[in-house]
This record gives sequence, structure tokens and C-alpha cells, in this order.
Amino acid sequence: MILIIQVHKRLQQYFIQIIYVIIVIGSHSPHSICQLYGDSPQKVVEVQLILQIVELEESKTIEGVSVGLEGNSLYSWNISFAGPSDTLYEGGYFQALIKFPDDYPNSPPTFRFLTEMWHPNIYTDGRVCISILHAQDEFNDQEPPETRWRPILTPEDVLISIVSMLSEPNINSPANVDAGIQFRDKPDEYKKKVRKLIDKALENL
Repeated sequence: MILIIQVHKRLQQYFIQIIYVIIVIGSHSPHSICQLYGDSPQKVVEVQLILQIVELEESKTIEGVSVGLEGNSLYSWNISFAGPSDTLYEGGYFQALIKFPDDYPNSPPTFRFLTEMWHPNIYTDGRVCISILHAQDEFNDQEPPETRWRPILTPEDVLISIVSMLSEPNINSPANVDAGIQFRDKPDEYKKKVRKLIDKALENL
């Protein structure tokens, strides 16, 4: 967390207050923290993002996760994580970019893999198509509203859903049609292609 504050210099002056509230008062609420220095909407979101970075890096659900800021912006994160155990992706290490809109958390973030992926629910440019990244007002009769983005959700929730999606693709609504067809009709070839890309990514680390 200290590294994050050092990188994002605009928030250095709030570092002591944030630590005070977390340790002494025991509150992780962005509003509680921001009451110490002014409760502007932008600062509430920035503090919320800092706390969510810490939460994600301390996650016991996602293996080998790390977070860094892209271009010193709290609204753009570089994320790395290990492939889940006992799946086709075990042993892999994946890099991605998650970006937050100005009206976060009312609107969902976007998530794009920087590692080359072959998956029915990942576009060829790395963008992920999954319900949790879709806003409530996006019409899709295949997605119940409760599976879409809600302001109470966090980046950790997003990453947990994406990790689950890796080993359990939804081929009924594929973002990559060719990958979806191969997954359905030629599973052995699909597995070989996925493992080849994983090995290639590891060589480039």
C-alpha cells in the first residue's frame, strides 16, 4: 500500500489519515476515511480504489495476484495472476488491464487480457465478455439482472468471476466464435492451443 501511495503522489497527503482510520478506528469505509479531509465524490472513489487494491492483493481466493498502476492512474490497473489449480490453466501466469470509468462504482470497469488468450468468452483483442462487466441497462435476455454489475461489487469479485470463466466457458454466447466451436467440437485441439499459448506467455515473462 505504501508503494501505491508513493506512485500516486496526489494522494500522499491522505496516507496517514487512511492508515489511522483503518488501524485505529477499524473502518475500511471510504466515506469514513474521507470525512477526515473532505467528502468529495472523486476522493471517495480514489480512496475506495486504494482499499480495493489492498483487498485484491490480499485475496486468498485468487492465486498469485499482484496489482500495479498504469501511468500513475488509480483508474487503470495492471493485474497479474496465476492460473487456477486443477484446471487447463494451471501453471500459467496471466496479465491484464482493468480500467474504471469516471462514475465508478455506478458503472462497471472494463477488463482486457494483455496475455494472448484463446477462449470462447474472450475477444481476440483480449476484451472479456462476461455478465459481471455489463451494466444493468445493457439489454441481453440471456443475462439475469443479478448477474450483471452492481455498485456493491468489487474488482476482486470481477477477477473471481473471470478465473471461474476460464475453466467454465459459456459457449451459448461466444465472443470468439471460432474458439467456441473448437471447444465444443474439437476439445483436444482446443486444449492443445490453450496450453501452447500459456507456454508462449511464460517464455515471454
